[in-house]
Amino acid sequence: MDYLVAFNSTHQAMEVELWIKEAQLNARLIPTPESIAASCGLALKFNESSLASIVQHLRKNNQQVDMYQIVIDQQKLKTYVRCQMEGVLNE
Repeated sequence: MDYLVAFNSTHQAMEVELWIKEAQLNARLIPTPESIAASCGLALKFNESSLASIVQHLRKNNQQVDMYQIVIDQQKLKTYVRCQMEGVLNE
């Protein structure tokens, strides 16, 4: 399962990207999908193996972001389902 975090600013995205590189997590910045309304044109895409570390980092640093679960249907169409950081670790 893949996830996406939409940021409020480019500065916020760059700060998190720097931490991701230092932590050597499997995540990368991508253009924010058009179907997501966000203040920043960058989003962080990552898989479930990095989920706990990323959520803990965002919470610890009081980062206000929107998190989405990426759902791919049988026709390979992506849907972004908004989720709460508090809930994703308990699924």
